[in-house]
Amino acid sequence: MMSRRRSFLSMGMILLMLALPFTAVADSSGRGNEDETEKVKISTDKEVEENRIKIEVEFENLTEYINYDYEINITRVDANFVHQNFANNFATAQGQDGELITEYWTPDQEGPYTIHTTLSQYGTVIANGTSTFGWGDVANNSAPASVSISVAPEEWHFDVIGDEEAMKDVIFSFEMGDLENGANYVMQFKLFRVDDSGNGSDDLRLFSMSLQSQIANYNLSGINATSELEIDTEYRFKAFLWMDAVDGILVDTDEFVFTVGNAPQDLLALEFNCVFGDYDDWRMVLEEDDSGEARGTSLNCAIYNSNVVTVAGTVNVSATGVPDGAGIDHSMSSYSIEADSSQSELISFDCGSGCTVTNGTVSFKFDFYEENHTYWNPGSITHTIDFEIEENQTVITPEPIFGCKDQAAKNFNPDATDDDGSCTYDQLRVVLTANQTTGDVSLSVTFYANISQGRTPYQISWDFDDGTFAENLTSIVHTFYTAGVYNVLLQVTDRDGDMLERGIQIIATEPPVIGNLTGFISHSGQLDPINKDMVASIEFYGMAIGGEGPYTFTWKFGDDTGESGATILHEYSTGGEFTVELIIEDSAGRTLQLEDDVTIVKESDEGGSITPPLEEVDGGESNFDIYATSTGAIGLLLMFGLFGRKRRESFLEAERRVSQGEGSMWDKY
Repeated sequence: MMSRRRSFLSMGMILLMLALPFTAVADSSGRGNEDETEKVKISTDKEVEENRIKIEVEFENLTEYINYDYEINITRVDANFVHQNFANNFATAQGQDGELITEYWTPDQEGPYTIHTTLSQYGTVIANGTSTFGWGDVANNSAPASVSISVAPEEWHFDVIGDEEAMKDVIFSFEMGDLENGANYVMQFKLFRVDDSGNGSDDLRLFSMSLQSQIANYNLSGINATSELEIDTEYRFKAFLWMDAVDGILVDTDEFVFTVGNAPQDLLALEFNCVFGDYDDWRMVLEEDDSGEARGTSLNCAIYNSNVVTVAGTVNVSATGVPDGAGIDHSMSSYSIEADSSQSELISFDCGSGCTVTNGTVSFKFDFYEENHTYWNPGSITHTIDFEIEENQTVITPEPIFGCKDQAAKNFNPDATDDDGSCTYDQLRVVLTANQTTGDVSLSVTFYANISQGRTPYQISWDFDDGTFAENLTSIVHTFYTAGVYNVLLQVTDRDGDMLERGIQIIATEPPVIGNLTGFISHSGQLDPINKDMVASIEFYGMAIGGEGPYTFTWKFGDDTGESGATILHEYSTGGEFTVELIIEDSAGRTLQLEDDVTIVKESDEGGSITPPLEEVDGGESNFDIYATSTGAIGLLLMFGLFGRKRRESFLEAERRVSQGEGSMWDKY
């Protein structure tokens, strides 16, 4: 009677649950509401001898007479990829409030791993739980999948424009790493020309490529052929690692910024000159009536930029020997000076109230750079000024020494105190050279202006005879896009107005027309083996037509072996049909893939070792026919109406007997 009442009550509860709206609260941790809420407990155990993980998932606080669905997903580092899935369902019986699920699994790579478990009822998740376990060297093998860009040599600027071989030596590598075993990845890389605004969204995409191989290498020559890289232009490679497909799940990205063209030049040091009067140092005099203040405390100075570009920078000032309370006043914390010009500065010495007799040094460190940071390397230089504060005394002024005070002059006088305008200079010299004077268009030529003597600064102008010009560069790369003869002119003018012109002739020609790469495979037919443990041998021939030689020939013989060369003698160890593959590559990187099927017949299979069987290769109406002989040679039987069809067949029959060791094929004739 008691069991019937319990059964009746249970059925009543089920009917009541079906009649009322259902609400489930999941508590995967098992804390609180343990008598009312479904919960999940997960435990794992490494079974070393079986090399597997034992996974136990226990569902608790279940309702009897209910159908439940469960799903167990195991992920590694990437939560988007499931390495193993277990899914099923169960139904609770009378008095059953729990269910234990046991599964076994062997991980396919090192961990750590996470177990995700859900319990569902009528399509709604009512409980879930997670747990982790280690597998293998977890400390060193838990990185997420990644993609990286590297370049050899490890530089960001490549001075290789116009040098095809040097461009081939610059290799960009794109590589996936730490992948999830079994996942499908797509590596995508894109090349952008960087916009001058610095806004990445304005970069111009030149090309993109997607592939599923884990590593890809491309040299700068191939990239240049695809995108026509411009000199001294900044480019950005971006690499993307997608799961499943491009624009699917983005796993990782990387980027590399580089330029090609002339290497940045070093800026010339700035000149810093001050007016000292008749002395070599900054002299100040204390007088009794000045209450401790020194006279002659200001210097008129100037910074001179001898470079052919605008230079900007900062100044750091330090001093030694300055009395307490004194200081150096200036306005040179930052500056910008245009090419071949100067900027005046006033430097003051503030003695304060306690100025005393002393001496010391003031140091001015100039850090400078070209404003657009592209073509010139920054630099720094330090200038020092010795100062002296002395008591008032009678000073005997020495007689002035007149002469040339310019150290760059031929008649520089180191003892001169006053410049008398007598400086003379060596005559300006200019030599124009180029790294090449002939070549196919587009022809990139590097020009060098070797300028010496005369007086700096120099004014430099270039005329390339194709409607383009350049100024104030001692070396420059110029590309001639149209075939023709160009008379390049260099003009150099020094500070005194002396001018020299130098010219050089460049001949640009149309590149030769290179046909498409084609070719074919031929072979000798089946030959006797060379080694006794082999079945047969075949001599294969590869022929390349068009493209640009020399060529490379790479063979795969269909028996897991391969070799390189235009003509290959290959032995087969078994009989059967084999697909022979030949990849022909020319010197420009073009490739052609060819295939041919060959059949190797064992002697025991066909009663002979001639393959293909002796059969006539149709020669049409020509005066000769071609036959394959047992030695692998091609027998040319001239048929000038001397032999009929039956006579030719007798030749073939004799040859078959020879292949079976029955005597000479010429015994009948």
